[in-house]
Amino acid sequence: LGLEVGRDAAFCQRARVWLRRFGGNLYTLLPYAVAARMGYEREWKLPQQSQSQSSSSSSSHGLASFADKWQKLVQIVQRLSSEPSIARWLTFDPSVPETNLIHGYLRHVTVEQCDQASRRVQEACGVEIVGSFRPVRHNAAALAQGYKVMFEWTMGRANVQIDDDLHVSSWLEFCRELERIVRAAADSSQATND
Repeated sequence: LGLEVGRDAAFCQRARVWLRRFGGNLYTLLPYAVAARMGYEREWKLPQQSQSQSSSSSSSHGLASFADKWQKLVQIVQRLSSEPSIARWLTFDPSVPETNLIHGYLRHVTVEQCDQASRRVQEACGVEIVGSFRPVRHNAAALAQGYKVMFEWTMGRANVQIDDDLHVSSWLEFCRELERIVRAAADSSQATND
């Protein structure tokens, strides 16, 4: 290919365009390749080796494989979805995680109310349940069902180490805070109208 590319300027120009379309060259893609390899080593290969060398769980050594993270998220989502005081506010898509990342949707609340409740939970429980909330904009089905806020939740290296019960109790507290915030907003609105 190198000999072919070196033949004339017009051909080289067309080759450059296609090189960009394919994402760049070795020089521009090398950082991504290195990061991908490091992630593979850290998140998949090393936990698998650790698991095969030890009869105990890999997560007890601080290393959790992709499968461990996915399975933990499946268990937590199942527990959260079966809790009526949480399911009243929150749903997941898909309902059973297919990877260690899932989308969550919150009903009848604003991003600001979710941020406020999340801060209170972090102060009370020491757990940040979600990194950030954002408005639902491009999901007509979710909007039609009253879901106004969404988030992405990834079971990563840090939160895979958190006990399942603490995850659930933090979400319970989050929903209690949402209830207080929404009730206070309704009371304030009612007092303004009177």
